[in-house]
Amino acid sequence: SFKDNDPYTSAELQTLENAYNGATSSTGWESLHSFYANSSYNKLNLSATIATPYVSTQTDVEFENSAIEAGDGYASVATTLAETALLSLQSSLNLSDFDSDNDGSIDGVQLLYKTTRNNLKKGGAKIWWNFTTVDGRSPQATSPRLGYYFWSEFSALTNGYYTPNIDTHVLIHETGHMLGLTDYYSYDRDECPAGAADMMDHNIGDHNAFSKMLQGWINPKIID
Repeated sequence: SFKDNDPYTSAELQTLENAYNGATSSTGWESLHSFYANSSYNKLNLSATIATPYVSTQTDVEFENSAIEAGDGYASVATTLAETALLSLQSSLNLSDFDSDNDGSIDGVQLLYKTTRNNLKKGGAKIWWNFTTVDGRSPQATSPRLGYYFWSEFSALTNGYYTPNIDTHVLIHETGHMLGLTDYYSYDRDECPAGAADMMDHNIGDHNAFSKMLQGWINPKIID
């Protein structure tokens, strides 16, 4: 969160715990864990550690202005914040626990921010949008370093679509990117090659068979 916004409450932290690690029954649809267990036929077992909330030294307006000044490089402003937040966790978490393949990068960092600013859909700055990117800058202050990370607004989880009020579609879609999957739609919104009915094409439903083959969850049937 930013220094002029309300900090995370215990109830909101429980919402995050349910959204990431909960059973299907603890959300309005699926948790991140339950979705990927089902989608992968129990070949992928995702779990998340909800870290101590980090409060930025900037207001959200100051942060937004920095992103606007960066122009097309606006994501670099989020990257700097992500690195700083990660550095603050070194005393409370053993970050090497989150580098399961020992490649020097943390397997996945997901930052859910709180802001009073408008998101991109409502005419706000580009920085207030959901995206997944990689921190390719070197050297970094943390070891292991920040690698792929996901940036999204907390309110995307609590949009009133479900009861209980937890909607994980954005989490699941962006985690698909962290697993290496691309968007299956045109950014001009003029093509939907997966029929707008796929987790990587409009954030709905399941991953399709092609995605599952790429992940190694299923094997193709070869007809001779």
